[in-house]
Amino acid sequence: MGSRLGKSERRARRQKRAMASGAEKPQKAPSGGSAGKRIEAAKRKRSNERERVQPRLCCSNDAERKATTERMVQTLLNARLEQQWVNGAWEVNAPMWFVRTFRPHLHHLPDEVRQRYKIR
Repeated sequence: MGSRLGKSERRARRQKRAMASGAEKPQKAPSGGSAGKRIEAAKRKRSNERERVQPRLCCSNDAERKATTERMVQTLLNARLEQQWVNGAWEVNAPMWFVRTFRPHLHHLPDEVRQRYKIR
């Protein structure tokens, strides 16, 4: 059995080990809550350094845009819609696979279709 050390003795040994590894002064171990914030800040810094890319147009010309819109409307009409019981009535929503598949093109769906199926 090893000897039991008190809290202050363990801390002193940790500091001694940190000093032996070449540090000028002992480094404090990261505390629980701030470690995540530091990681987030590091990610933000890296993302700001990247060059901003201009958004690409989803359809190259009007004919392609109209064809895509027609295809989306037909797909939505043939799809099995998701329904939720909300405040005593069924609410009809577009299926998630539809939203994922056509995400780049959803902005050129007709307004009445987007409103009916609650697509944002």
